[in-house]
Amino acid sequence: MENASKAITWAGGILIAVLLISLAMYFLNTYRDFYATIDKSKQTKAVVDFNRFFTESMYNDGVIYGYDALNIINKANEINDDAYAPTYITINATSITYSDTNYSELKKEYKYSYELDSKTGYISSITIE
Repeated sequence: MENASKAITWAGGILIAVLLISLAMYFLNTYRDFYATIDKSKQTKAVVDFNRFFTESMYNDGVIYGYDALNIINKANEINDDAYAPTYITINATSITYSDTNYSELKKEYKYSYELDSKTGYISSITIE
């Protein structure tokens, strides 16, 4: 009877140890998933903040004015010159002929469109016509 009592005590101890290990694994996985979600949320916010500059200037039906077009082109060139930028933006803007003496181009309306990188979500191409 003494051996049976010891066996039951050992079995109970092993069950409690397995239960504690299972609970620890559950909490570690929950902790990891929680911080993975936070990290994904931060990445999404970074993409939205990056793209905001290129999307907030657009008016109805993808129309922007010349001064917005110049700002967008200058910002895209600035990003392309930055070695640490998250993306490279292709600029297609052959219809703009602004010069320091021709201010009428700033008030002119242009069609504006952009494309997103399918992997990262960042704007990868802008077209101004």
